[in-house]
Amino acid sequence: MTPRDSLLDLLQTHPEIHINVKVTPRANTTAWNGQLSDGTYKIKLRAVPENNKANAELLSFLARELALPAHHIT
Repeated sequence: MTPRDSLLDLLQTHPEIHINVKVTPRANTTAWNGQLSDGTYKIKLRAVPENNKANAELLSFLARELALPAHHIT
């Protein structure tokens, strides 16, 4: 099961979830990068960690991947 699939399953039974993410900025592409043994989701981002660019890209990525409105993700 992919990280995306596991989150989609959680959203089916829990309308509100809190997740931990470990982000790798300045990657070649924005994509899932696995999951750690403690449940933390790894995501690589193209954006740089300056002027809130990486945070904005992370929220946009999660909204797109989970088919949620962006304002539903904080």
